[in-house]
Amino acid sequence: MTAQKRPPEGGASLECLFGYDSLSATELGDLLHCLARFGFVPREDASLFFIDSEGIPHTGRGDAQQPKAVGARLHGFLGGVPAEAAVTVDLIDNVVSVSVPEDVLWAGVSPPRPQDDRLRDWFAFCGGVVAWRRPLTIAIGSEPAHPAEVAARADRIPQRFRFTDDSLSPAARNELLRWYADVYLQRW
Repeated sequence: MTAQKRPPEGGASLECLFGYDSLSATELGDLLHCLARFGFVPREDASLFFIDSEGIPHTGRGDAQQPKAVGARLHGFLGGVPAEAAVTVDLIDNVVSVSVPEDVLWAGVSPPRPQDDRLRDWFAFCGGVVAWRRPLTIAIGSEPAHPAEVAARADRIPQRFRFTDDSLSPAARNELLRWYADVYLQRW
């Protein structure tokens, strides 16, 4: 009997990127407060971080004069399964990124299959960012785009990333669920 192949643990991230016309470092606190209503709270151990002007990450609030990004590590649950998440506010491209390791979608399930309740909770968590502040653009998936691609500039909003009320709909969730089941996990 051969062992079943499984996708690597700790691999890619499931991300949701939101583009805005402007963001500031001080907005991270309001965003974290809003996301706590969706069950994700900062980890007690070194949850806050910033990325300095040279791209070097630092733990804590630090004394960065012009950080490129600020963020926090969070913990919560997706479909009753513990999950670690990260939220980053990119101050150069004005993009908020929320991410979890994508293997949380099938953790503890054999054979690996994405679980709808976990993805539904993920979409609700991403909806927390929308509740905080409606974005101009959105990209969701397994490494869906680079923040600069999602950035909403005054002179252009990329059509394929334009935010609509259907961006986080059940149909969009089902499409991503099918992609994980029928394409991504078939590699393993």
